[in-house]
Amino acid sequence: MNFKEYSLEKRRLLLELKNILPLESLKRSLKDSHSRRRPRPCGMTVHTAIGCVFDCIYCYIGDMGFPTDRVQPYALTSLELVYALVNNRYFVPSLYGTYVAIGSVTEPLATPSVRERTFEYMSSILKYLKNPVQISTKQYISEEIADRFKALSRRGPISILITIVTLDHYRRLEPKAPSPTLRLESIKNLCKKGLKPTLFLRPIIPGINENEATDIMLEAKRAGVASVVIGGFRVTRTILRKLETLRFDTREIKKRLKGKRLLGNRQVSVPYSDIKRELVEIARNIGIVPLPSACCANTYNIFLTSGIRIPCYGLCYTNMCLNCPVNCIEVLPSIDEEDIRYAIARIVSSKIDIHCNKGLLMIITRSKRDRNRILSKDHLLSVLQTIYRRRIVVRAE
Repeated sequence: MNFKEYSLEKRRLLLELKNILPLESLKRSLKDSHSRRRPRPCGMTVHTAIGCVFDCIYCYIGDMGFPTDRVQPYALTSLELVYALVNNRYFVPSLYGTYVAIGSVTEPLATPSVRERTFEYMSSILKYLKNPVQISTKQYISEEIADRFKALSRRGPISILITIVTLDHYRRLEPKAPSPTLRLESIKNLCKKGLKPTLFLRPIIPGINENEATDIMLEAKRAGVASVVIGGFRVTRTILRKLETLRFDTREIKKRLKGKRLLGNRQVSVPYSDIKRELVEIARNIGIVPLPSACCANTYNIFLTSGIRIPCYGLCYTNMCLNCPVNCIEVLPSIDEEDIRYAIARIVSSKIDIHCNKGLLMIITRSKRDRNRILSKDHLLSVLQTIYRRRIVVRAE
């Protein structure tokens, strides 16, 4: 896909959906945040529900203002959600476009009604947009639900992340979530259907659960996983207080924060690169492919399930690559300079030069004024970055 093809596909989708949806649905979609939000490094986060009742102590959605005592399906219908995404200026439809990530502010399989909304959203995204979909969950996945995932995966790639971060402390850390034993059973059920779930070993909480990581990976490997995402811990003042109330030793967390103050609801990432390096090597020794991010898990799942090698949406290969079998750097899209000039001509008419290497695409303008005008259109640069899978830099000569 190039920029011209992207523009035509967006117009086609908009026309198709306008002919299906009533006027009230079109208006509701355009008012929704999915039509405006910037994607995250893992892709466009799609909310299939609001809130969560699993009450995980390390969770930050309460600090973000989301309810932690109830969960309800998201208000948009699946087609309204698709229309909102197509109208989002940052979103690129297609298998080679923006990744879709489900489960960031909720448990997407929490209740039967939430689960139905989640499957409706995934089905419509895969049918109309074709984008790779990822879901992260702690909920138990029965063989019946695994069958539904399998049926849906025939439409397009679905990356399933199963979160397990403790075997010993789950009753305190995740008091209302299904047990790790049930989540390992979920992995087995998905693998029986030929799916490729990934262990989501996040968050690693220094001083609390890193010593369990090896056992978790071993159990997940026995259950059938082939890959693991090892992720960090974002702490808030509320989360730290909850951990201490439950008599967890938080000295290592505070030591790694190095005096950083936890103010209000602000989330602060706890440095853990030394722990991650060690766990990456352990994963390799166990025989599981370590992945540095959820984005990489989506990329690796596409490769495992279809044989197609697509570079990471989040450009993970530029700064955190762990050399998984996809080898993103070797499958970058070809640069079409005429296509890039066509896109930039929407902003400035003067001449530009284009230079690129493996991970960088540089646009050089004739003046600072032109550079600033291009930089002001961050949605356009985001689209080009997604299409060409390179970090874009704009400079004046």
